[in-house]
Amino acid sequence: MPFNRGLALLGQSKLASDAWVIVAWGQVLTTAKMINQVGAAKVTPARFTKAIRAFKGPQALGAPSLQCGKYPTEPAACNDQTQFFQYEGKGVFKRLTGWLRPPAGFTPSG
Repeated sequence: MPFNRGLALLGQSKLASDAWVIVAWGQVLTTAKMINQVGAAKVTPARFTKAIRAFKGPQALGAPSLQCGKYPTEPAACNDQTQFFQYEGKGVFKRLTGWLRPPAGFTPSG
């Protein structure tokens, strides 16, 4: 997996099982994608903001689709999907489910 190889290149293989590290990795890859989409020489805060707001996924190492503002009480929640894994040790995870969504009619309570 490229994630594991990247961590190994950085001498940080021990971080492979840290869920926050893979989240950050995915965010960096998504940010790089947006910069490439705009054009590195043309990136401005306004152009980057426009590109990231139009981005609907899939997010690298994340949700297959994004929809910011779906829940009015949670405007920054852009994803209501998850999948579950079982850690089997030594950096190995077994996927237990595909992408799951909340039940029909679900709205978060604030």
